[in-house]
Amino acid sequence: MIYCNHCGKKLEDGAVFCPSCGTAVPAASCSTDTVSVSGDAEKNKLFAVLSYFGFLVFVTICSAPRSRFARFHANQGLVLFLADLICGISGLILHAVLSLISWRLFFISSLWNLIWIPLTVLSFIGIANAAQGQEKELPFIGKIRILK
Repeated sequence: MIYCNHCGKKLEDGAVFCPSCGTAVPAASCSTDTVSVSGDAEKNKLFAVLSYFGFLVFVTICSAPRSRFARFHANQGLVLFLADLICGISGLILHAVLSLISWRLFFISSLWNLIWIPLTVLSFIGIANAAQGQEKELPFIGKIRILK
């Protein structure tokens, strides 16, 4: 794949101009592997990794607003953080309702805690991708875009 050196957007093979920013793209100045060639990933790796540690995603959003690499991982981390938050709140509600019905239903509400296993695995996948300088979408939630 070829990326624009100015804005970092993906380009079609043989493109002369970037369709996003309009910059002329000579064949010699295109990077062909990942965005890390342009230095964006190297400079913002730490912020990208921080995106997957819960509320620390807001540090990335505020500290690296112009980095395409950091924003990609901030979006992934924000979606994951919101999924954690929704699962946590719904688990508390489920536990409260089932506890009011009968204390014996506590075991059923405890099974809800198993939802944290896949969310934790997704966090580790995101951290590994960010540390390697890759922009790979997370399984299941990777297509959701909150940050533009």
